[in-house]
Amino acid sequence: MFPRALLTLVAIIAFGLWAGIAYAAAGILIAALAVYYAGRTMKYQTVQRIAGERLEPVRKVLRTHGVMAIFALNLVPAPPFAVQGAIAGACRVPAWDYLLGSILGMAPGLLTWTVFGSQVVRALRDPSEISWWVVAAAIVLFSVITWYVRRWFAQQSVA
Repeated sequence: MFPRALLTLVAIIAFGLWAGIAYAAAGILIAALAVYYAGRTMKYQTVQRIAGERLEPVRKVLRTHGVMAIFALNLVPAPPFAVQGAIAGACRVPAWDYLLGSILGMAPGLLTWTVFGSQVVRALRDPSEISWWVVAAAIVLFSVITWYVRRWFAQQSVA
């Protein structure tokens, strides 16, 4: 219901750096597995109605590339997180591939929001402690990774 980035940021601010990362990661993985197994129980036609005409190219990439495809889908905001998990479940992507791809896919965003969240906590304590270079570097690194993965996924969908 809430964006993963916002939940990660709030968890880090509320629980501290390490506990916040752990709670955010656990919550993301539990949600990912819940929608994955919901997709496993759905008929393929139902998921096809939900996902639309783009399902077949995504299905092909999921079947061919498994972990890397799930990683890419986590960085590409289309389809939405819940639909993505249902698609992976309905396409019978192995659960371990889905779990590993989800862990790898959440890592760049989790790390970026961790850096950003730790800087927000520092700013709340003492505004002079914030390091704008660290925040900028995290955002640039996340943007570069996202751009590269989106490009890879687009090439796989077309091929």
